[in-house]
Amino acid sequence: MQKYARIVSGTVVEVIDWDPAGRYAPEWVWTPCPEATRVGATYDGQSFTNPVEDPGADPGEPVIEYEDLAFASYISLVKSAGGMSSAQAVEVLQTSVEPDIVLLRIMLTQNEAPISRDHPLVLDGLNTLIQNGYIDQAGLDAVLANWPQKAT
Repeated sequence: MQKYARIVSGTVVEVIDWDPAGRYAPEWVWTPCPEATRVGATYDGQSFTNPVEDPGADPGEPVIEYEDLAFASYISLVKSAGGMSSAQAVEVLQTSVEPDIVLLRIMLTQNEAPISRDHPLVLDGLNTLIQNGYIDQAGLDAVLANWPQKAT
């Protein structure tokens, strides 16, 4: 499966395994990348270079894992990121006819399992909220940054 890296100032800040075309803010730069590309790699416009492993680094450093969230918790994140009240966040997420938000709402409310931070519909829904002026890029970044981490 093809992987894509989001590049900011020549550095990989995110790697996904689905086609980002039309799903994200237009200013985000996505480039097809090799399977082994990691966050922190550099990109010179032609090739990727993963960061060199620090021989002094603790090999047991934990990878950050995030909790899966239920609908109510997701609404709390969105409302805090967008400066919305709970009622506004619920209204936007429950009444929007935007396809990405409708799919996200269906997944959140009709699927018994909580939602993963890395699910493509999470970013699609957040990008649609940006496009409709409910949150801005900083709000999207805040939702992702404030997503609860799993206890280790």
